Amino acid sequence: MTTASLKKTSTFHHLTLIIFSFSLLLSAALMFSVQPMVGKILLPMIGGTPMGWIVAMAFFQVSLLAGYLIAHLLSVFKVGIHAILFLAFLTIALISLPIDLKSHSEILGDTPSAISILMLLIKTVALPFVMLSTVSSSLQRFFSETSHKSANDPYFLYAASNIGSFLGLFAYPIIIESSLNVIEQTYFWKIAYIGLLSLVVLCALFLVNKKTEKKSEKIVEENIPLIAMNTKLYWLALAFVPSSLLMGVTSYIGTDVVSLPMMWVIPLGLYLLTHILAFSKKEIIPMKLNGDLHTIICVFLIGSMMFLTAKMASSIGIVVSLVAFFLIALYSHQKLASIRPHKKYLTEFYLMMAIGGALGGVFNAFIAPNILTINIEYQLTIALSILLHSNIKSELNNKLLYIAPLLIFILSIIIPFSLFGLEAIYKYSNFIFIAFIMVAVTHISSIIAVLLAISIFCTQILLSPEIKYLNRNFFGVTTVRDINWTTKMPSKEENGEPYTVETPVRAFYHGTTIHGFQSRAVGEELVPTSYYAETSPVASIFENFKLNEIGVLGLGAGVLSCYTADNRNFTFYEIDQAVIDVAQKYFTFLKKCNPDNIEIILGDARLELEKRSEDKYNLLIADAFSSDSIPIHLVTVEAFNLYKERIQKDGMILINISNRYLKLDNTIAKIASEVGFETRVKKYLTLKNDLATPSHWIIATNNSEKLKKLDDLGWDKVEGYSNTKAWTDDYSNFLSIIKF
Repeated sequence: MTTASLKKTSTFHHLTLIIFSFSLLLSAALMFSVQPMVGKILLPMIGGTPMGWIVAMAFFQVSLLAGYLIAHLLSVFKVGIHAILFLAFLTIALISLPIDLKSHSEILGDTPSAISILMLLIKTVALPFVMLSTVSSSLQRFFSETSHKSANDPYFLYAASNIGSFLGLFAYPIIIESSLNVIEQTYFWKIAYIGLLSLVVLCALFLVNKKTEKKSEKIVEENIPLIAMNTKLYWLALAFVPSSLLMGVTSYIGTDVVSLPMMWVIPLGLYLLTHILAFSKKEIIPMKLNGDLHTIICVFLIGSMMFLTAKMASSIGIVVSLVAFFLIALYSHQKLASIRPHKKYLTEFYLMMAIGGALGGVFNAFIAPNILTINIEYQLTIALSILLHSNIKSELNNKLLYIAPLLIFILSIIIPFSLFGLEAIYKYSNFIFIAFIMVAVTHISSIIAVLLAISIFCTQILLSPEIKYLNRNFFGVTTVRDINWTTKMPSKEENGEPYTVETPVRAFYHGTTIHGFQSRAVGEELVPTSYYAETSPVASIFENFKLNEIGVLGLGAGVLSCYTADNRNFTFYEIDQAVIDVAQKYFTFLKKCNPDNIEIILGDARLELEKRSEDKYNLLIADAFSSDSIPIHLVTVEAFNLYKERIQKDGMILINISNRYLKLDNTIAKIASEVGFETRVKKYLTLKNDLATPSHWIIATNNSEKLKKLDDLGWDKVEGYSNTKAWTDDYSNFLSIIKF
């Protein structure tokens, strides 16, 4: 071959690789930018619950499976027919663009559920997303049929696809979300989709110019053995583990931090990064090292869940969870990459991976919440990841390895149980788990240690004498506990030492965060507590302003109802029936403080307020946050316009902005100013009441007399918000409110 011919061939190979790689990158970027975009559109429609995103992720994984299945079925045809049908399907999907969820919101009904959200997504997003999902495996098959020198091993293109996914995912919160409103985003996405369609046509043209395949290559491919069913199931299980773990981590962060696309994309981004690292040609993190650390990581993660339960909402807990998730998911994907089959079975390999991923999503979104009373699917999947470890089979053959964990089991479970009953297991469970960590040297020991740790984890919850109520539903886990509330109080004497007060209370938890508590001390049962204590900013509002009609977004334990006065009525809006049940059955605020002047409305606060056009409140209080997660749809310009319509002419809007991670005062002040309100803010940090907790409140009104009175009461003006951009249903900027 002449030098000119070699140069021409080299140029052709480079061009082939560039076009295929960029097409895969763009398709993946579109797939993973549409996910947070859909989540953002969906959020105001479903009440802000993070489970809405979990359902959406399960939908996307099932849709991905459908796309891989279509690509696999198309692969039975000759590559030319495959290309024609593939292009036809991509073109048909244009009829569903731009994506429009709001026009079909009636599918959700009055109270959104997992099934109604799924139906809405199927109707509006399924067609374009499923068609996009066929791109990766289809283009890799097309590439394997070109004359490119790497055509026999197209799996490296999977890394290019995942890089596109990674870029698309993080481009959304960092660039797209902060630059475009939702409607602009959907049209921009449609234009990019059309661009992808054009690139796919170019890819198909490379098939036309392909040289005739050598007969020897056909013979080799025909002699490739069939894939055994147990191998396919192993592929599936290895894909299931990281998918399920992804859901578990996302659910935790979405509940305890913030229900925002930016927080959703962090674990999803790590998930994609493990794909990139696992399928790249260069091994950046050695699989052997990661495999050796695998069981230790699993035991450590479950241990942290047991020991750091009260701290898991801290940044340390988040980091531990994300790092462990990354390493476990990476090992699963590395194992998948190491056992990938010949290109003849490429589409089948991706299909089994998609089935595993979809099952992981379905398990966490639809099955686990209905069959597991407590959140243990995360721990169960960790145990499964150990069972799938490549060394487990050889170690199972060594019977001696059963002896150590068996002795531990007998000594730590059977003997205490037989002598002292279940209470002993609960009382000494943490010490027992330390023993499990000591035997976490081999994989078989670790799996037994992890499984027993899970049982003890459940025992700690189910047998705890503190727990009086436990419920899990679409909105998360709700718990009622009888505990001792310890507060360090400032000294009553000048320069004296602080002293500690311990009060028996009944506490109401959602996730890891307390959402109110009631004193069990005699004579103090109806004393307002927590954020609403008698020394809190809320108390000063009730004491200094004439308030007859009070609307409250979020019920909690019903503490606010004890701020009684003549002719004062409370209307509580609560989205979760479990919260209403808890407030009515396990706390006595609603029963004894103001029972004849209380109305409770079930449903999303904003949606229900829209229906009640006749209501006019003196004061509207927004405290509907779940743990530290903020329902964004309650703090937008559209929401404040609605609040303005529902309060009297001189009314006020009071919002609890207490948060460990987010600084909300400037953002809310800007939103309030957009609808003609001025704001004041007050922090309560110095505890003068042993039943109080620190809190941070912002109040908005357009009444000058009330603003002056707030100034006299020590409420501060919000400064420096003029350059802040107001949030709307179509626009929000999460990065601007993080407490770095």
